[in-house]
Amino acid sequence: MSDVEKGHGSEPQEDIAEAIVEHRKGISMVWLLPLLALAIGGWLVYKSFTEAKLPIDIEFSTGEGIIEGKTEVRYKGFTIGVVDKLVLKPSLDGVVATVLFEREAREAIVDDTLFWLVKPEVSLAGVSGLDTLLSGNYIAISPGSETKIKNKFVALEDPPPMSEETPGLHLTLYSDALDSISEGSPVLYRQLTVGSVTDYTLTADGHRVQVQIHILPEFEHLVKKDTRFWNISGIDISGGLDGFHVDVGSVATIVAGGIAFSEPVNSYMTELAEDGDSFRLHKNFSEAETGIEVQIYFSNASGILPGKTKIKFKGYELGTVEDVEFDKNMRGAMITAHLDPKAEVAMFEKTQFWLVRPKLSVGAVQDLDALISGPYISIAPSSEGEKTTDFVARSEAPPMSWDVPGLHLVISADSIGALERGAPIYYKRLLAGSVQNIELQPDGKKVDVTVHIRRKFAHLVNDKTRFWHAGGIDVEGNLRGIKVRTYSVVAMLAGGLAFDTPLTKDEPKPVKNGHTYLLYQDYRHAHADRIDNVIDKSAPGLYLVLDTPEPGGLQLGAPVSYLNLDVGEVIGLELNENDDGVRVHLRIEPRFSHLVKEGSHFWRSGGIQVEGGLDGIEVKTPSLISMILGGVSFDTPSEFMQTPLAKNDANYPLFDSWELAHEKGLEVTVYFENGDGVKAGTELKHEGIVIGRVKSVALDESLRGVNVTLLIDQFAEKIAVEGTQFWIVRPELGLVRTANLDTLLKGVYLRVVPGNGAETTEFVGVNLPPQNRHNLTGLKLVVETPRLNSIKRGNPVLFREIQVGRVVGYELADSADHVRVFVNIEPRFAPLVRDNSIFYSASGLQVDAGIFSGVKIRTESLETLIAGGIAFVTPDEPGKQASNGDSYVLRAEADEAWLKWAPKIPLAN
Repeated sequence: MSDVEKGHGSEPQEDIAEAIVEHRKGISMVWLLPLLALAIGGWLVYKSFTEAKLPIDIEFSTGEGIIEGKTEVRYKGFTIGVVDKLVLKPSLDGVVATVLFEREAREAIVDDTLFWLVKPEVSLAGVSGLDTLLSGNYIAISPGSETKIKNKFVALEDPPPMSEETPGLHLTLYSDALDSISEGSPVLYRQLTVGSVTDYTLTADGHRVQVQIHILPEFEHLVKKDTRFWNISGIDISGGLDGFHVDVGSVATIVAGGIAFSEPVNSYMTELAEDGDSFRLHKNFSEAETGIEVQIYFSNASGILPGKTKIKFKGYELGTVEDVEFDKNMRGAMITAHLDPKAEVAMFEKTQFWLVRPKLSVGAVQDLDALISGPYISIAPSSEGEKTTDFVARSEAPPMSWDVPGLHLVISADSIGALERGAPIYYKRLLAGSVQNIELQPDGKKVDVTVHIRRKFAHLVNDKTRFWHAGGIDVEGNLRGIKVRTYSVVAMLAGGLAFDTPLTKDEPKPVKNGHTYLLYQDYRHAHADRIDNVIDKSAPGLYLVLDTPEPGGLQLGAPVSYLNLDVGEVIGLELNENDDGVRVHLRIEPRFSHLVKEGSHFWRSGGIQVEGGLDGIEVKTPSLISMILGGVSFDTPSEFMQTPLAKNDANYPLFDSWELAHEKGLEVTVYFENGDGVKAGTELKHEGIVIGRVKSVALDESLRGVNVTLLIDQFAEKIAVEGTQFWIVRPELGLVRTANLDTLLKGVYLRVVPGNGAETTEFVGVNLPPQNRHNLTGLKLVVETPRLNSIKRGNPVLFREIQVGRVVGYELADSADHVRVFVNIEPRFAPLVRDNSIFYSASGLQVDAGIFSGVKIRTESLETLIAGGIAFVTPDEPGKQASNGDSYVLRAEADEAWLKWAPKIPLAN
């Protein structure tokens, strides 16, 4: 037997180990997992509780302006809650807003906490809640001081008055009337706002008004126990047989009201006012009697009236003449007045007074304010000489002292034209100074004009500055149109000067008082050899040139934008080679240069675009820098996207608007006798739909009208045919008819009625909308009259003073001996007109008078009294019903017997 067989029949013997069991003490590791889960769950519950929003119910009288999930609760600019739910109260007399507050705000929501809705409010007194225009209405909160927690509140209709705990001085003023004072009206001291009106109410007996004011802490020391307060609100008008006197404050105090105060003259009171002190609120400054008494002698006192003539300093009223005592020859007079205490610093011998009267001449209107408010006394303060309150007035205004801040220059001129003393001086159409004196040089060959440049413009003047005449109107014209350059009405009438300082290669030098310049004839002569700026092309980028007839407000640094993204800037402006246009140099940033293609279009984008009418206004504004410096925008129309990239110094035209840069359509020309108000971009409408725009307006070769070029981009094939009529729609304002008011905001526009003739692109516009009497529904009649008188298209046709139709047109009869007036009677009233009806004029008044019968006046209506109209009567026995085209004779007036007719005629359904 083999070894294998032997082993197969026997069991192997192996040693088996015995397991040892040990018992451990303590908690098993298996239980740590549920304990950890329990701890995390507890922490989450605690976190959820501590971070949960706090729900509070607030009742409002209306839910207008409150939006769920959007309207916030703010405290000192911080959001501390949001409206979660808004529901109607069961009584339907208000709404309940559930607000979820942050937990941190819990201590502020107590029993005496106040809530109110803040929304934008615009009134004559001012604008409040302006921030809500962007962020929406919000709920404001005034935390209470109680400790009792509360979850339901009723919101205030208006913000609560200022708390007496607010730092500062809280005073009470008593007045006989409130005038135009309101909450928030300023409290002024020497024209500086030092406080405001916080509240007002009637006294318990109802005889006076109690006004609460608050003085800011830093100004508390200005109010003494004997301080006088007076009203500076509104307009004070007084008058008699010798004329009227109007006292006008600033625009702010006219609208919102205001209070001023000062201490009495020679007051030695040092005790300061305290919280709760009360004062009388005087009607005006004169009643407060806090002024400095002065006496001024005038050699010519004509126009000085006691109680009316004001004493002013740079437009600010210092006092009023109280008494006028004439001398023996009844020409000169000594006047007595009380001046504002602020004038105390000017009570010196060298202080000058003079009477300002309006001066009217062919070329100028000076002191126009004196023409409106009456002559007044002006003052030139000085601190030289002895202290005094007695003065002798000058016969005219003194020349400006060279001590006045700014630049005092002398301009030499061959001729001054219409230039007069006081004429304005402009820099970029901003008032920068004035002409102070004009005198002939000793040799009589030239005139020296002394001018003053205001301090904030003085740095703009250097030895390269050029001055020119800005008075009158500069007109440049040709057969394509007219360009008019003017500065202001004042400069047109009284003359004026303008200046600028061109950039040159030479370094400019500053000038001092007394520097002399030449006066050029006009802008063109002053800039004949001007180098506007040196174009710097050292910076990397793409440099382009735009051609335009005029810069139109563009200035150096103006942005160049693509899809409202700034990608470059204007780096230079210069006249072109022919001096008949401007070249605008641009630099495009390197990373945006690929956006400019050979087919790109450029247009002006600066300024504010206003579109709209009486039904609403849409305002489009560019960036702030574009509004100030102008701007250029560009894009590449889809049909030019495959054109090559632009190269340096590439030229493009600069269009005035996006519409002109992308204009498409059929071009037609319309001749108008008067194109007033029509300009490039004016809309062309048909049935209220814009179908085209004006491309250009040019003076006709006859110089008697204008040719308006239109681009029609819709239905051009139906418009450009013979018989089409164009007219200009302008505003109509009158006692009877007021129409097209939207043109007051948007400007005039063109309307069109399509014709049905052969194709054409040249038309002659009509002055009035075409008569459309053939397509009207109703009864069409003809009323014949010797003269048209006051009858106009649209006048009413009356029956028993009820309008039953209207005048739709008129024409001169073929025989030229009478006028045919076309009227249309509404279908419902057509049965009233019979073949024996009588038509008469309803215009004006019919007056019958007699010694015993008195005066009897009759008119159909106010409308016909003013604008005219037609009326008709039908006898008690009506004849055959009228048909279209029937004619009637218009009687001059109605017979009393006709007016008693009362036929019973059923109206049409």
